Amino acid sequence: MSKLFRAERWLTVAQLTGAWSSELAESGEDPKQCERNLVHILMVDIVNGRLDDSGPLVDGRRLGLRLVTTKDRAAFIEGRELLDLIRTKHFRR
Repeated sequence: MSKLFRAERWLTVAQLTGAWSSELAESGEDPKQCERNLVHILMVDIVNGRLDDSGPLVDGRRLGLRLVTTKDRAAFIEGRELLDLIRTKHFRR
């Protein structure tokens, strides 16, 4: 069974790619390289807004992407708004 069938309602990019990479790595492929490739693909999709309208519909809007704020709260953010955060070390904890 996939590691992604969990009780959590959401996963961080790091949790998601870590769980998926070992399952997606083909025979002989390095799972860490697969994880790096998956992170790259997801970040490109996020920045290009491909995930902005994802998730369940709540109050007339898709849940989309969430960012964990400095106050450890989830806040909606559009993918294009993440580009500057991704480039700074403040985003990387």
